[in-house]
Amino acid sequence: MPNDIEFVQDTSYSSGLNPFGKKRVLNTVEIGLVYQALEANITGTQLMTGFAQVAENPDVKQYFQRGKASGNNE
Repeated sequence: MPNDIEFVQDTSYSSGLNPFGKKRVLNTVEIGLVYQALEANITGTQLMTGFAQVAENPDVKQYFQRGKASGNNE
């Protein structure tokens, strides 16, 4: 556990957004957002797989399979 608190002192903290600037570690909010995006992508892929498996119309089935493939960058 840290013994003290560190505050942002200057605007260079946001330079992490510049790909050519000095790199910095992700903060907890950013890590949380990355995790949430991964979970949402996984959930969406699983839903499209399930809907494709139970779809009766071949066009609908193909639509979900295409959506799953584009989400996985296949």
